[in-house]
Amino acid sequence: MEEPQTASCEDQPIPRVQIDWDRSVWWCYPLLMSVRPAVRFVHLLIAIVAIELTRLGVHVAEQLFAPNWSGPLWNDMVARGATWHGGTAMPPFWTWMCDVASAVVALLPLSLRDLAFLTFCALWLALVWGMLGGLIVRRALFDVGQRTSAMWGEALRILVRRVPALLWLVGIYFVGIGLLLIPAWLGGLMARMGTAGAMVGGVGALVFAPLAIFLGRLLLGIWVATPLGVCAIAAEKKGDAFEGFSRGYAYFFQRPVLFVLLLAVLIIVGLVGEQLVYFVYTYGWQWWREAVVMGAGGTPSEQLVRLLSVGDWLVVRLIASYWFSFGCCAAAVLYLILRKEVDGIELDELFMLDEGPLSQVPSIADRSSRGDTFPSSPESERTNAAEDQPAS
Repeated sequence: MEEPQTASCEDQPIPRVQIDWDRSVWWCYPLLMSVRPAVRFVHLLIAIVAIELTRLGVHVAEQLFAPNWSGPLWNDMVARGATWHGGTAMPPFWTWMCDVASAVVALLPLSLRDLAFLTFCALWLALVWGMLGGLIVRRALFDVGQRTSAMWGEALRILVRRVPALLWLVGIYFVGIGLLLIPAWLGGLMARMGTAGAMVGGVGALVFAPLAIFLGRLLLGIWVATPLGVCAIAAEKKGDAFEGFSRGYAYFFQRPVLFVLLLAVLIIVGLVGEQLVYFVYTYGWQWWREAVVMGAGGTPSEQLVRLLSVGDWLVVRLIASYWFSFGCCAAAVLYLILRKEVDGIELDELFMLDEGPLSQVPSIADRSSRGDTFPSSPESERTNAAEDQPAS
């Protein structure tokens, strides 16, 4: 009796194991692709328009309300802003906005004119950055999430319809901050009413002191969660202010560590994109400009110099506007990743306007339910008559 032969380990095939990178490190693609929509020429032009409209709005607010600004922090911020607007340098937007917050805090208490100035600027920024920044966000969401390009007309229609939501998104934070400050204000008001009032006001201020935690969360949410709220308004089907507020607020405070880690990676990626934009536009324009000057014999005319100065201005503004464009794209990437982590929604699930089919094919009803019959030919009628005759 023959013994059964056993297969050796060398004869058994070893299955090949491959790592599905799209499933295991799915977050890597959105992070690395955040630069691609940010460096697009059209998006940089939109960022230039947004920055110039921001300057215009602040100038109009200064002329209307004439705030009494003073203090070293505010003056330093204005000086840095003037350097940025002059085109010699541009601080990152998060640094500049932190300077704004520090200057406002240093100027407290504010007069009514100061409050009116800040309110006008807040609404103006919400409108300009919400519309133009939201346009870049909408296209970045599709570029990174679906790896396609969003239609300009569709993006504009969605954002125009949701202008009230963009304005009220900032309003929710200000209303919440105002309501939380009422107990503190009442405690200070009672402190004016003598010793007893001071005791009651102080006790009340201590009793309601835990509200300061929620106040700090709202103040932090203005700077951090508001961009995520704009992304929610641009991406979701409902897209109202409450959904933008709730999603942005929840995504950040439920995943704060993940948010900071992703932001750190995006800053590094953004610095790479900044160098790319600087090299392409600076050296490309310099070589082009020198070729024009050489073609003009080395001594260009005054009209040619003026025209070339327009190109110089545009190149400086394109480089300066990069961080605005990248900030919008980074917010879109953060929103997509945090939305999948918190709600489990895939990256490509984005709202699109349903235009409906151009034409509908009529449905074919059941023949037995309608009792309809098809027209018969003469041959079929004679055959049916012969079958109906009784057999002889």
